[in-house]
Amino acid sequence: LLADGLSLRPFLESIVDAYHGRELKRDRFLALLSMEEKRMSSGQYEADRTYLLNRYGGYDWRIMPFEASPLCDERGGEFSHRLRFNEVHIQRAVERLSVSFSVMHIASIILAMYHYTGSKDVMAFWTFHNRQTKEAENAVGMFIKTLPVGCHMDAIGSVRELLISVKEQVLSGIAHSMYSYLVEDVFSRGRVWIESNIQLHMNDSKMNVFKPRYVELHNAYPETADNVMLAVISDSSEKDGAFDHKFSCRKKGIRTAQAEKMHREIYENLEAMVFDRQIKMSQ
Repeated sequence: LLADGLSLRPFLESIVDAYHGRELKRDRFLALLSMEEKRMSSGQYEADRTYLLNRYGGYDWRIMPFEASPLCDERGGEFSHRLRFNEVHIQRAVERLSVSFSVMHIASIILAMYHYTGSKDVMAFWTFHNRQTKEAENAVGMFIKTLPVGCHMDAIGSVRELLISVKEQVLSGIAHSMYSYLVEDVFSRGRVWIESNIQLHMNDSKMNVFKPRYVELHNAYPETADNVMLAVISDSSEKDGAFDHKFSCRKKGIRTAQAEKMHREIYENLEAMVFDRQIKMSQ
């Protein structure tokens, strides 16, 4: 990502320093790239690649809930659901379950995939970026990695066991995030997958004030637009601290009714985890 909201401060500081003729700090535009290249040359890239391939290779993972039909002209759909909880409820659930909200969301997707597809080996993906690291505090831009969480559901007997498995894989993914699992090998970006994205501190209603100028760039992986994208986004337009659960699937051959059903189970699973309600584990 070339820039994000937190890039604004160091970017403007550089402009002001240059205007006043001050010595410019380390090139913030290339600092992260330099650090990433240094890690790759140190062998960390290959070590992380070996770890992820050893852990997730060799299984027939189900990574999409739907099989596209060539006889169907529908393209899934885009849906939004106002979740029934707010930040207070999330914090209580985090303390009760000892997992992050992101882990709950990924687990909700995994469980819905299991119920919907009947496959015992299901995988979802989540986005990790280095904005949380100290090295990115004063940097412009950040790296975004797409990392896997795969569960063998026949070996998981409860929601608690599922959350523990997802949490362990998220932490292991962060520890081995030098290598993005989707770059090559088992899954290429030419395939489609289902992905979790949490944006708890972004006010969705206020995003409409931005009027971006879109610049068309060469895209070597156009198929990624067909992915199923799931996002939990803050929306304080009503000052209730609420969140919207957004579902987007634009792949041709996917029936809208299928997409709606999948979306419903995911957000119902998530609400049940937050409110400590019983969730069915069996198919």
